[in-house]
Amino acid sequence: MSIEEIGDRSGGFSNSALHTGGGNAYLGTQTGTPYSFVSAGSADGQILMGATQDVGDFTLGGMLSGSAALPNTRYGAPMGTVKDGTQLEIDLSGWGLDWKGTQFVLPPDAGTLVTAVEEIDENHYFYTIDWSHLITSDENSQYANLNTFWHLEGVLITAVPEAETYAMMLTGLGLVGLMAYRRRKLV
Repeated sequence: MSIEEIGDRSGGFSNSALHTGGGNAYLGTQTGTPYSFVSAGSADGQILMGATQDVGDFTLGGMLSGSAALPNTRYGAPMGTVKDGTQLEIDLSGWGLDWKGTQFVLPPDAGTLVTAVEEIDENHYFYTIDWSHLITSDENSQYANLNTFWHLEGVLITAVPEAETYAMMLTGLGLVGLMAYRRRKLV
């Protein structure tokens, strides 16, 4: 399947990360659906599992209160799996945002991470990920009590389906990544 076919079949936009709508990239408190997203630095806006990515590696970001808001995974590579084709488990503890010259680490707060995954075919899954993070005074006294809301969606692609889990690569807002890890026995 082509990227466009996957996007169409999943109910997303067939032009994926090239789509620009209203609002701001990944900023759930802003209005506009879909949130705008422009890829940069990696093919089609891919958020790579198992790799840290700096500002500009998977998005050019958006504007928040007149300043550039630049998502990144500087402080820890995301890790995720699809289990039994019905559950998405994801670690976003290194998710961050560079805004007004300050780097914020904005992982999901306890009890706020909500994921959904739906099989398109044996190698493709449509996903959504939502979470929030309340900035504490220990993290940044100037922005304490600011609550951030995040929404990611797109298509997960697995290269080699395995019985229990799938190594994967997330793609930001609408499209496509491809990576699978095959387990090997050491002899």
